[in-house]
Amino acid sequence: MKYPKLLCKGDTIGICAPSSGVSDDLFPRWENAIANVKALGYNVIESATVRNRVKCASADPVTRAAEFMSLYERPDVAAIIPPWGGEFLMEILPLMDFEMLAVL
Repeated sequence: MKYPKLLCKGDTIGICAPSSGVSDDLFPRWENAIANVKALGYNVIESATVRNRVKCASADPVTRAAEFMSLYERPDVAAIIPPWGGEFLMEILPLMDFEMLAVL
């Protein structure tokens, strides 16, 4: 089993929405959450569709999978977290590059 390294101040956390995105009415809470993470000393990168809601998902499955993989492949991203949920995550599983996931 591979254990991830612990996060340290200055590390970058990538945020993507492999399921639901953040709706407009929650933007103030979202901004507060991001500010709190930054106040703890972390850098934050949001994928392009985190703040989208298209039929309860952040985007189509191909886009969601691509955003996750793009964060995963970045050497400067120490962790990837979603805004919440995961009800629609299963839609992107067939689109994931599991060979790349196994290597990194």
